[in-house]
Amino acid sequence: MKKLFAILSVMAVFFLTSCKEPQNVEDPVLKLDEKAQTTYEVAAEGGAFEVAVSTNLDLQLSSNAAWIECAQSKAVETKKLSVKVQENKDYEPRTGVVTVKGGEKTIEITVVQAAAEVMTSGGVQTLVLYYTV
Repeated sequence: MKKLFAILSVMAVFFLTSCKEPQNVEDPVLKLDEKAQTTYEVAAEGGAFEVAVSTNLDLQLSSNAAWIECAQSKAVETKKLSVKVQENKDYEPRTGVVTVKGGEKTIEITVVQAAAEVMTSGGVQTLVLYYTV
C-alpha cells in the first residue's frame, strides 16, 4: 500500500507540474511611429529620410525600385529605417514602394519623386538628354 501511495504521489506531482500556465508570449508588433508617414515626396535631385517603427520582430526591407535604397538600424524596439533616393534625371515623376516585413505583418511606404526640370535660358527651353552608349 505504501508503494501504491508513493507511485500515486509521484504521478500527481508530475501531472501538477506539467500543467503550468503558458508563459506570456508577446504579441507581434510592427507599427509606424506617430510622426511617420506612409507617403514621402522627394525632390528630383534625390535625398534621404528616416522612418521610425516600433517592433519586436526581425525586419526585412525591400524596394520595388532600383533607385530607392533602404537599410535599418540595429535597435531592439524602435528601429529607424533609412531610405535614400537617387536623382531622377527623367522628365516624368516616378513612384516606388518600400516594403517593411516582420513575421506576418507588413507596412508599405510610398516614395513619390518629382520629375527633372527642363532648363530655360532667356525664355528658351533647353532639353538635356542623358543616354548610355
